[in-house]
Amino acid sequence: MLAELIEHKERWVRHELARCEQTPLKALARLAEDGDYRVREAVAGNPRAPKRLLLRLARDDNPYVRARVAARSDVPKALAWLGQDPLWEIRKMVANNPNTPASVLARLCQDPAPEVREAVASNSSAQPSVLARLSRDFAPEVRKAVASHPLAPKEALRRLAKDPDPEVRLLVARHPQTPEDWLARFAKSSNPEMRREVAKNPSTPEAVLLQLSRDEDREVRERVGVNPALSGAALLCLARHEDLSIRVGVARNPSAPAEALVGLARDQNSRVRSEVAQNPHTPKEVLEEVLAQLAEDEDLFVRREVARNLRTPPEVLTRLAEDEVYVVRQEVARNPFTPEEVLVLLALTEGPNMARMASDTIRAIQGLRKEEP
Repeated sequence: MLAELIEHKERWVRHELARCEQTPLKALARLAEDGDYRVREAVAGNPRAPKRLLLRLARDDNPYVRARVAARSDVPKALAWLGQDPLWEIRKMVANNPNTPASVLARLCQDPAPEVREAVASNSSAQPSVLARLSRDFAPEVRKAVASHPLAPKEALRRLAKDPDPEVRLLVARHPQTPEDWLARFAKSSNPEMRREVAKNPSTPEAVLLQLSRDEDREVRERVGVNPALSGAALLCLARHEDLSIRVGVARNPSAPAEALVGLARDQNSRVRSEVAQNPHTPKEVLEEVLAQLAEDEDLFVRREVARNLRTPPEVLTRLAEDEVYVVRQEVARNPFTPEEVLVLLALTEGPNMARMASDTIRAIQGLRKEEP
């Protein structure tokens, strides 16, 4: 029966057999010699295909078959062979593969095709020495890839900080490994985009951030406020700043101290109060006080964010279920931490849309309950 399927006249039958993980290895070996490239390609993609078979398919005449082998993670020898493929598209696939051996990536970083070198510079397994070499590449796309790589060495970033391409320099300003002296230089740039990148970079020194808190650009000031690298003392000071943009940033900041969040929850601006309501890092010890306070806020968007917050206490959600504004009650109906009896009440007393949302939430809660050990 199996022998008949291997020789079946219909190509789709052989194709399905070639991609099936239960197909015996001997049958896969025969299918790897099939006259139709699509069958051989299916063998190359089969997780159970043995390495010796894949090495043979890496030399296949058809580029689609070779490409399928180049995308695999379990055949380093085949990747080494395909790194010398005549087609740059295949070599690019090898350069993109995080399982490609370091020696192959080192060779491909000198490939004549800039697309291949860019793929090497984007590869998460690229060695710092390879990235340093590619930081001198004449193609700007390659240098951009180096400037974006998390393992880019500081020597490469220093070189790219002086790059003639402004997009490369912008990526360096964003990189968390960029040396502090260069971040300080970028903070004085006439380009607001550059200053924005420095303002949100977690490696920017606090002194530079405080300098940028006086920047003429609103977005720069807001990004300073949200930067997690700021000390608690600096955030507490900025939480009282007269500039709205900075207070909004602090309200969003994951590192904002409890005292700052409590003060911002009483801010005269509704956007600031709304950001406090959404901040997932509001400390537990102040969470109930802040959210209970914001649940009574005059701004409906603030109350809506409280109703949406997954950390809002059940008693506050119960109170918001009686809010006069429909969209607030809607978020209560969607919140999985709303007490079940409140959801039932919403389903019975509100319109069909609210009833459907509340019912969906009830079913989700009951489903989670069944999954509990």
